[in-house]
Amino acid sequence: MKQCVIGIDVGTSGTKTIAVDQEGKILASALASYPLYTPQAGWNEQAPEDWWQAAAETLKKVTGQLEDTEIIGIGLSGQMQGSVLLRRDGTVADTCMIWMDQRSCGEAEELNARLTPEETMRYAANYCLPSFWAAKLLWLRRHQPEVFDSIRKVLFPKDYLRWKMTGEIASEVSDASCTWLLDLPSRQWSDRLFRTAGLSRELVPERLLESQDVAGCLLPDVAERWGLRP
Repeated sequence: MKQCVIGIDVGTSGTKTIAVDQEGKILASALASYPLYTPQAGWNEQAPEDWWQAAAETLKKVTGQLEDTEIIGIGLSGQMQGSVLLRRDGTVADTCMIWMDQRSCGEAEELNARLTPEETMRYAANYCLPSFWAAKLLWLRRHQPEVFDSIRKVLFPKDYLRWKMTGEIASEVSDASCTWLLDLPSRQWSDRLFRTAGLSRELVPERLLESQDVAGCLLPDVAERWGLRP
């Protein structure tokens, strides 16, 4: 029996899933699209549930095209800088401000002014952009405090899929580098940057993974619905 891995990419216009063999040949692929919401100028949002439904739909289409093939792993990639707001009860607090969202321009400028350029490069290795988590969370606290107060964790788009698939809350360092909360040289969350932003470290996933790390295994009920092994 042949072996393959599944790749799921959570894009801005759609989610694409592929099956790839050990030589890198694409055996099957599928794409599902979803809407982008723009309630105001500069606001760009998506519904995390749309990504989840698209992932399930495309994975089933891909596995339906495979014959005599064992799936030995699933890898995730996706749009960066989005902020999925997870409540304490496990529900999503609101739509996700994706990487295109620009409502936090003032907060980004404010955060950049709190450090010297030398400190910024030493700790964050990047100036804060409106799409980064630190700026978005400050905006939420000021303009939607009821939403901010309900948040248990903030997740990136592919973190959200991984959590739904495995029950594991984690993030990956290349995503975390676009938060203005990561000490990039040490590849760990920065207490200094959290203090500078006035945010609690409890808001972010405690586990930080490298891109190649195994994050978890499929939950039994997810594996059963998708026709895969846990």
